[in-house]
Amino acid sequence: MRRFLVSVFIMKIVFDTGNPGKLREAAEILGQGFELVTPASVGIAEDIPENVNTLRSNSLQKAEYIYKKTGL
Repeated sequence: MRRFLVSVFIMKIVFDTGNPGKLREAAEILGQGFELVTPASVGIAEDIPENVNTLRSNSLQKAEYIYKKTGL
């Protein structure tokens, strides 16, 4: 009898929203293989800074902030 080891990797993504509907919708779009979590669920209670001029810059600023706080 042969046995196979199957590894399943799930990528955890911090999705910056407090809206459960948006979180659910994003999870449905991404599908299997991803676990979406909120900042609050990984211990970030404070508002994440958003003080630059463009959507891209704000997104990068938030991503760096979350990474420094959580390693995710």
